[in-house]
Amino acid sequence: MGIDLTIQQQDWNVFLQERKQGNFDFAREGWIADFNDPINMLEMWTTVSGNNDCQFGR
Repeated sequence: MGIDLTIQQQDWNVFLQERKQGNFDFAREGWIADFNDPINMLEMWTTVSGNNDCQFGR
């Protein structure tokens, strides 16, 4: 497929900071709903959300 991939291992706090800053091409992500409302999941995909770790719209 022509994909060249390098895996980086980081301490958890470093990983969280790097992901928040958008310093990645691919990153591990996980989310669980902590209350029963669709905004709980949809908020991750809004540009101004503090939970927008995937850097959508930035």
